[in-house]
Amino acid sequence: LCDAAATRPLRDAVLPPIEELLTALGPARGLYEAATVSETVDGSECVCHLEPEEGALLGRLDVVLPPGVTGVTAQAGRRVSPVAGQTTITERASTLFQHGSPVDPSTQWTRSAAAFFQGNRFLTGDLVALVLSQTQGGRAVDAYAGVGLFAVALAARGMTVTAVEGDVISGEDLQYNASAARAGFEVLRSSVEEALSNMATETADTLVLDPPRTGVSPEALAAVIRLNAQRLVYVSCDPAPLARDAKG
Repeated sequence: LCDAAATRPLRDAVLPPIEELLTALGPARGLYEAATVSETVDGSECVCHLEPEEGALLGRLDVVLPPGVTGVTAQAGRRVSPVAGQTTITERASTLFQHGSPVDPSTQWTRSAAAFFQGNRFLTGDLVALVLSQTQGGRAVDAYAGVGLFAVALAARGMTVTAVEGDVISGEDLQYNASAARAGFEVLRSSVEEALSNMATETADTLVLDPPRTGVSPEALAAVIRLNAQRLVYVSCDPAPLARDAKG
């Protein structure tokens, strides 16, 4: 378990309970090599996800969860296996947006701890609000959609949304969130390269790109250009790939 104290991505209050939880796992503690902790912005839900050593399997365990921890899951191949408590956490617009919600406050995002979500809980709501402020038209494509952070918000604003995600775990969460959202929300569980290449040109008024740290592949970038959206909103976590992709 890495020391998260320096950047405080988690509440200070959650770190001791996680240590207590890992101790409570007893012999099972020796079966995993890493732990990922994910919590809601308000700290009301917190799930610890374990990555077992190669060949190890963790099933349901009779573990008393410390206060502040609502569930434990473990990696099982490309799937998430329940260990104790709940397997997901649900973020709600009423708490995600700390400076006023630009969407219906009941809008929500459900995700597993193993799925990608923006790491800075203090800025996530502001980031979504900024992306929403840059969109135009009634049709949006969200590439590298993850669990649907932007796609769900776009749909809640009344846009027709196509969300693309190739990761198995994030894709399952995205599918769930799409089914709970308003009509006009399509999910394509494939690579961005394949999905965008198969779309008709001018399908989207707004195209949202939130690629991994490595940026957009040349094939995906060519598909983005071919799609010819009226507005491109690029969310980047690394200036170097952003500069490279913008130049391309």
